[in-house]
Amino acid sequence: MKFEMIKDKEKLEQKRQFLARKYPYSLESFGKVVGYEMPALEPPFPQLESWLEKSMYPREFWGIEYYVATNNGYIDRIIPAAEYYKLAFRSIADELYSVALSVSRIDNLQIEINDAYKTTREVRPSSGHSSFNASTHVYALKSELGNFFFVSRSLLDTIATLMHFLYGPKSKQLGSFTKFIKYAVREKRGAGEEVDAEMKDYIEKNLEWYARLKDMRDYITHYKSIDISFYEQTDGSILIYLEDRFKIGELLQAVQVGISAFIKFLDKHFKTRIEKLSKLDKGAT
Repeated sequence: MKFEMIKDKEKLEQKRQFLARKYPYSLESFGKVVGYEMPALEPPFPQLESWLEKSMYPREFWGIEYYVATNNGYIDRIIPAAEYYKLAFRSIADELYSVALSVSRIDNLQIEINDAYKTTREVRPSSGHSSFNASTHVYALKSELGNFFFVSRSLLDTIATLMHFLYGPKSKQLGSFTKFIKYAVREKRGAGEEVDAEMKDYIEKNLEWYARLKDMRDYITHYKSIDISFYEQTDGSILIYLEDRFKIGELLQAVQVGISAFIKFLDKHFKTRIEKLSKLDKGAT
């Protein structure tokens, strides 16, 4: 993905003309637009969003536009930096819902797999090991796990794109969550770059779950699909492990709880930080 800041008016106009030539058609050519309604989702950053809507802070980004484009250019658009947080907040809410939905479906699949184990279990005479008819449950489980890992990484990358807005117009734009972590914890800073000590401390103490999430997502992206193994227990149930490393429930809970806690931290941290800096700016003027 390309996430480019544009401050120069001439460059912005050139980019707008480029998009106009690239997409000359009217959306009306697709047919009549059909509206739809959905239940409202919980806002991921309620304190921060409420404060931003009432503050003058977004005006600091007037005159800055984001040009967002996929690497091959099939999707690209210009978004005003002062409005980007609204789009990002909605996206994160969507992705949190998707993660929760996958966790619920994975929980149900684990129940169905245990039921299948209990009703179809057989013992192989040659080895003495149990086997059972898992039907399509394992395929469905792999599919939901893929969604869980990919969407979890995606929402964190979306959070990373917000950092320019949250740290101010002169801050750096970071295109991925991994780059943001490396930037936030590094000791050396460039001229004029501020150290966020509270953020650095939180990341160093609370993001071990992200390393596991990153490894799992990278593994299934660049190497192979997830191996799923079953292990009998004395109570007649089976436990499910991923890659013979992670107990499925413990891994998913660690990631989901970690993301939720991090978002709550960001909500309070940036609301307090931006409010404080805004008051200092008012005092200076």
